Amino acid sequence: MMPFKCSVDFAAAGSNLLSPPALTVGISLTDLGGSFANIQFTAVPEAEREILAVALAAISTKSNVLATVDPPGSGTALSCYALIILTS
Repeated sequence: MMPFKCSVDFAAAGSNLLSPPALTVGISLTDLGGSFANIQFTAVPEAEREILAVALAAISTKSNVLATVDPPGSGTALSCYALIILTS
């Protein structure tokens, strides 16, 4: 996992089809350094609510974030581990 300065393109929450249903949070990020654009990540289960809250706050305030994510192209499912809103 690596930190990237990003903009948040969108964030959404839903449930899976398991029994009992579990929350799933997905976010789309664009790296401000240009290494990826509009890539979708899934929040890790232990931080889903916090990641969703920060992502929605960043969208509503037009703020950028520091995202700790699996680097795209790493050959794994892309997860987001943490988001922090960046101040100007």
